[in-house]
Amino acid sequence: MALADVERLEGELAAMEAELASERDRAEERIVALEADLAMTEAELAMAEAELEVRTQALEARTAEFEVVTAELEAAGGSLEQLADERDQLADERDELAAERDELAAERDALADERDELAAERAMLDAQGAALAAERDALEAELAELETLRTQLEAQLTLAEARSESVQEQLEDAQVRAAQLTGELSELLEDQAGLQQTTQAQQDQLAAVRADLESTQAEIARLTGARGIYTVQPGDSLSSIATFFYRDGNRWPDILAANEGVVDQPDLIFSGMVLIIPE
Repeated sequence: MALADVERLEGELAAMEAELASERDRAEERIVALEADLAMTEAELAMAEAELEVRTQALEARTAEFEVVTAELEAAGGSLEQLADERDQLADERDELAAERDELAAERDALADERDELAAERAMLDAQGAALAAERDALEAELAELETLRTQLEAQLTLAEARSESVQEQLEDAQVRAAQLTGELSELLEDQAGLQQTTQAQQDQLAAVRADLESTQAEIARLTGARGIYTVQPGDSLSSIATFFYRDGNRWPDILAANEGVVDQPDLIFSGMVLIIPE
């Protein structure tokens, strides 16, 4: 993965973390508000239940009172009609209290239902918070992997740069060496050209320079990814060499460019010179 992809993923992760934090804060605020509403509702329910209990007790007391009064009237031989009216009045009041009790019970049930809905909503928000936390953990794990990958890529890049610098240094040293050996070879050939006979030492020296030159040019060809090397034969020209390798004599400038420092002029190559043949 490229360094740019790592940085882009880091940006996306930072944006997702900010959004996650914002959603989590809103969820927590909503939970706090819901818990406050639930506490208030439970307090109201407790008050309503207490009031219902008080009124129920009052109803029971009035009923008991009615029964006492009824007993007293019967014992005193009071008017049955008056007793019946008072009994009916007490019964009506009892019915009103019972109706009010039923209303309070219905309100209590409604509050309980609302409390359950709020609890369910809080549970859902808790689940959403847990899901967001899991997503955050997954993103943090992915970020850690990306950090590790970036570190590896940076290490590979550093190693590649070091290798590139090393290869460039080797190439430059080899090119300087090839130019020196070509010059030595040219001088030896010129010196021996006027001799009728050469000694074994002179032949060995010439062979050693040629072998060293071939080895150096082969190394340059390897470092530059060239096609190979070629030893110039009598009658050769850059154009004829280009024709041989490329079937196109007009490509001789490619050979000249690949042998910069070894060939000064395109028409000054000599037999025995070792040339690099580029792809």
